[in-house]
Amino acid sequence: MTGAARGDRHGLGDPRIPWTILLRVGERDAVPANRLRMLARRLPDPVTLYRSGDALAIAADHSRLDGLSLLAVLEEQLGVPVRSTAAGVGTDRPQDRLWTALSRRAIEISLHPPAVVAASTSPAGSGDVFVEERVPGHVSTGRLVGAGARAVARWNRAHHARDQRVSVAIGVSTRPAGETQIGDHSAYLRLTDAETMRADEVRAAIATAPLQPGGTPVGGGLLAAVTRLLAPRLGSSLLVSHLGDVETTGCTDLAFYPVTGGASGVALGAVGIGGHTTITLRARAAQHDEDGLRTLLATVLAEL
Repeated sequence: MTGAARGDRHGLGDPRIPWTILLRVGERDAVPANRLRMLARRLPDPVTLYRSGDALAIAADHSRLDGLSLLAVLEEQLGVPVRSTAAGVGTDRPQDRLWTALSRRAIEISLHPPAVVAASTSPAGSGDVFVEERVPGHVSTGRLVGAGARAVARWNRAHHARDQRVSVAIGVSTRPAGETQIGDHSAYLRLTDAETMRADEVRAAIATAPLQPGGTPVGGGLLAAVTRLLAPRLGSSLLVSHLGDVETTGCTDLAFYPVTGGASGVALGAVGIGGHTTITLRARAAQHDEDGLRTLLATVLAEL
């Protein structure tokens, strides 16, 4: 899967990466292909609906739709309510200014650069690699962030790579509570040294971290050139995004794959439904093969 290269959507994004999010849906009753085509024509933004084995896949350009919007698309497709416990952080949370964030990152990469997830031994080539596992019960965002950071540290130690200064970008929504309009309301928080944090420290950091610059493309001139040059190093070790626990009668299983942003190009996703949570990893095939990514995911689950 390649998707739309719109990584410049966020001020610190990498314009070279695919900027597509994906939701895999295990339906109770398969919807006919002609209805899928009719739905796609009705949607106000670019959305791709297609069959992937015995499941439905919903993919969208992340510069136009966020993860919660994928659930809104799913609701239209199923014709029944789809509700998630995921709550937006709202628009009142403080946000770092772009130049402030760039300055902070410049100091960081000069003195204490974030860890980069070590590549698998046999990278597969182009596109992205997707793996997932289902676990019982609810998995909170805080638990997922902590487990992901510790897993990166363990993985890097096993691959003789630097295992300190794991930074995690956390995908959040700024849409008001109860808002269901399809669009992109996404933003990011960022934690550093996440592998050293206790569970309560992770929760506190998530609750107070400022929003990172985003929502508008990078400006022109020198700023754009510098951002594009430094984007791979300005990014975080790992991206984490959780769609919450979903309630609906129209499907039996869900899996969410965020964009492969950040310095490592590794994204950890989660969504709960029916008393279980599906944990996913997505990475660039140039750095990771399926076997390697499955091993990394097993490490995340062990940390959970």
